[in-house]
Amino acid sequence: MLSSASSKTAFGLAHLLHTWRKPIRVIGLTSAANTDFVKSLGCYDEVVTYNDVTSLPADQPVAWSTWRATANCAQNCIGISATK
Repeated sequence: MLSSASSKTAFGLAHLLHTWRKPIRVIGLTSAANTDFVKSLGCYDEVVTYNDVTSLPADQPVAWSTWRATANCAQNCIGISATK
């Protein structure tokens, strides 16, 4: 799960992870305003807005990478991954 999914750093990493074709899903976290752009990149298996991050399944392992997360996003993401 990569936050700031529309940033060059995040989608560069997403592209790399996506091309490896390992049995992992690459999830991009972004703002509602950037959702269409992030989906158009084609390097994320799923795109989720910051407001909807808590809707992700809490029973699956997750690695979270962030470059500029807000405190609220961090709390929500850590809350998800803390159950892993």
